[in-house]
Amino acid sequence: MIRLNITAEGFSEERFVTDMLRPHLLGFGIYTEVRKVLTNRKLRKEEGLLATANSRMT
Repeated sequence: MIRLNITAEGFSEERFVTDMLRPHLLGFGIYTEVRKVLTNRKLRKEEGLLATANSRMT
């Protein structure tokens, strides 16, 4: 069996892999694993990780 790791930026990409690609590729013996990553764009949001860390420092 082949394992394919896919990195997704958001929820819709993660759902596409889970709902569409995974069942299709499984028929060819390819197991897919999808992981959603936190991007730099999301870190800049007011409620993001950096804003939370900065608010704790002040």
